[in-house]
Amino acid sequence: MSQLRKPYNPPRFADRFLSWFCKDELLEEVKGDLHEFYELESQGKSRVKVNLKYWFHVLHFVRPFALKRHSTYQINNIMVTNNLKIGFRNMMKHKGFSLIHILGLVMGITSSLFILTYVDSELNVDQFHKNKQLVYRVDTDIKAGDTFLPLAVASGAMGPAFRNEFPEVVDYLRMSRSWGPLLVKYEQQAYFESKVMYAEHTFFKLFDFELQQGSREKALEGPFKVVLSAELARKYFGEKSPLGEFLEIKDRPYQVTGVLADKPLDSHLDFDMLLSFQSWINDFPTTETNWGWKPTTTYVLLTDVASSESLALKFPEFVDKYMATAGNEVKTDLSLTSLEQAYFGSSRLGDIGVQGNKKQLYLLMSAAFLIIILALSNFINLSSARASTRMKEVGIRKVAGAHRIQLVTQFFSEAFIFTFLALAISIGLFALLLPGFSEVVGKTFELQTYWTIEILGALVLLGITLGVLAGAYPAILISSFKPIDALKNKLNTGKTSISPRKVMTTFQFFISIGLLIVAVVMWKQFQLIESKDLGFYKDQTIVVDMGQNPEVIGKHRVIKDELIKTGFISGLSFSSHAPGEKPHSLTTRISLEGEQRSAEILLNIVDQDFINNYQLTLIAGRDFSSDIASDTVGAMILNETALSYFGLSSPEEAIGLDFNQWGGNGKVIGVVKDFHYQSLHEEIEPLSLRVWPAQFRKASIKINSNSFQAGIAGLSDKWLGLTNEPFNYSFLDDRLNRLYTNDQRFGSIFRLFTILALAIACLGLVGLSSFVVKLKTKELAIRKVLGAGPMALLVRLLKEFGLPVMLGLVLAVAPAYLFLKDWLGQFAYRVELLPVYLILPALIIIMLVAISVLYQSAKVVFENPTNSLRDE
Repeated sequence: MSQLRKPYNPPRFADRFLSWFCKDELLEEVKGDLHEFYELESQGKSRVKVNLKYWFHVLHFVRPFALKRHSTYQINNIMVTNNLKIGFRNMMKHKGFSLIHILGLVMGITSSLFILTYVDSELNVDQFHKNKQLVYRVDTDIKAGDTFLPLAVASGAMGPAFRNEFPEVVDYLRMSRSWGPLLVKYEQQAYFESKVMYAEHTFFKLFDFELQQGSREKALEGPFKVVLSAELARKYFGEKSPLGEFLEIKDRPYQVTGVLADKPLDSHLDFDMLLSFQSWINDFPTTETNWGWKPTTTYVLLTDVASSESLALKFPEFVDKYMATAGNEVKTDLSLTSLEQAYFGSSRLGDIGVQGNKKQLYLLMSAAFLIIILALSNFINLSSARASTRMKEVGIRKVAGAHRIQLVTQFFSEAFIFTFLALAISIGLFALLLPGFSEVVGKTFELQTYWTIEILGALVLLGITLGVLAGAYPAILISSFKPIDALKNKLNTGKTSISPRKVMTTFQFFISIGLLIVAVVMWKQFQLIESKDLGFYKDQTIVVDMGQNPEVIGKHRVIKDELIKTGFISGLSFSSHAPGEKPHSLTTRISLEGEQRSAEILLNIVDQDFINNYQLTLIAGRDFSSDIASDTVGAMILNETALSYFGLSSPEEAIGLDFNQWGGNGKVIGVVKDFHYQSLHEEIEPLSLRVWPAQFRKASIKINSNSFQAGIAGLSDKWLGLTNEPFNYSFLDDRLNRLYTNDQRFGSIFRLFTILALAIACLGLVGLSSFVVKLKTKELAIRKVLGAGPMALLVRLLKEFGLPVMLGLVLAVAPAYLFLKDWLGQFAYRVELLPVYLILPALIIIMLVAISVLYQSAKVVFENPTNSLRDE
């Protein structure tokens, strides 16, 4: 005998949904018919199919004639006006709380607006180019033994070969940055310009920089043509048109053929002057024939996005055809980096563009989000805390017949008053502080850029969103009080009413402590950068850019002797690169017991006084000597790191070894202790020092401390008299600090907004502690009557915040540690993440809590308890 199956029941949620929307007079009949249908359909069919069919019929009934009216209350203009009036009256009645509400929101919104402005400008770098998805940079990867060099440069012959051999390539562009500042003269004016690049005539075909004067097709066509930025054009020519005028650059007349638009565009290419690439080829004729020399950055314009993949597959065959080396000692690979990735891509040697840091942007966006959430939680916390003071108001209005929706609307109206008032103030502060913010971050932000319909609409939407988020929980909480409890001023103290406030308080401490931990470690890292021993003397030192003028370079001995005679200086040396600049990398070979060992190492050309002037430590061999003629052509000094690249076990082993580098031969005569000639982001790389006067570009001058200002003035006059060129100097300290410009900018922004976040948290803390003290006034008075001392009362008040602070610390440690570990990873030399950096922020927060509670509770704790109990 078969067992009878238990009948199915209609889906509960479908019935609930039906009851919610269907009119009461229709509900019984409709539900009966649907249940009868369900029972018939369920015979012999699967439950899933029957349930789906039941849902279909329920949804089919969602029609205008069947919909119930959930409330007779309608929002009208009179009600809106009345709600706003009540909201403003309540705001003026509680001025202290209102001020805290508004200040917290203003700081949160203003901070977020500035952060998002900066992030938006970074994310929009190179986005104005219409061909941004079709332009790619050709990169070169070189591997020689254990040495790997990722380069952003390529052979000058590569661009033409690409266009001839690959149908995917529509056109190409070769660019190169000038080797050091160039002396530019016009009539009686002479300046050294450092932001100079050479560019092919296709520059304005691949990139969409705007020209306000000149032809895009012909501006860079032919040799000795120059395109200026609008600022540089005004610098040399004032208000007259510079087109057709000539500037003297590198002792040659360059014709001005174009002027860029004045409006700054966010690009990874940072330049003030473009020289035609034919001028470069005129100076270096082997650029288009020497495949081993890689002086240019090469961009290619592709037919479509997909062609980048097919082009990359052809690279190995191309390398074998043009760039194979005998014995395969050096392995070369090619790759493509899209223009969209160039700014945020991985760092490559020889990159002529500036680079951004996407991780920092993610952190700033997270900070903006957390600051807004912090301000909102502040608002919600204080609003819900004030609920007890409005219970009688709610009870009376409910007894008088007010619907819950009316009360919710009232409290939402108050939230919107606060948020839109705060938004209006924030917009005003944003407009007022934008110029100062531009100076802090080193970017130009123009206010008129942000007065668009889209942005204004987004701000209105932001205000509505903040109003909804800020008002939702307080409105629901306050309107949910039962009339009897409200009139008795009986606040529900169960878990459901207390937990949300404690959760939000904990969240505030979590954000504050987390941001403070990150800010403290960043501060310590920047302190390390400023205080670390770099291995050379950098104080009281200026660096003079001499450019490539052969007359000045040829007179370097005379210049040195004459400047020393002034008595203003205690040391002077010449070199191709000063500390803070990365020298050229060259394949270098040494001979050890008949075995040839090669490595890619850096080369800095120096004079015989360089090591002594910078107080480098010689650990083996000897220094260069003016008395030994062979030192000028055939002597080399290595740093310690270079020894390991050649497999040498001790400094003494290197002395006397034969070397071959850049077509020159000689012997290693000394080894210096490693010194940090680059940023602390980088590990110390292998370095060689050689004497070659024709390559001198910098003069490092150590000025006597007792006559610094007079020394600068005297040296400037003397230099001009000796060289007939301007004394283009900079402080070595400043040059080294520029290596960390982006880090310091980011650190400044982050510290600023961390302080603002702490200020928001402190505002909330003041308001919340004031409420807690007010709520516990009678309890404290009773305890005092029963014998409790002031310290016991204060400790009891502090316990209200003890658990949220501890939970905030525990929750903040892990994310802060993980972020800092990743952020510090970009520095080769970094601070250790010690426990004190985690404990110190918590102690600061605890101290702020204690100060706030002590300030708010002092009157209650020390006054006569009968004053508080008088109305009982």
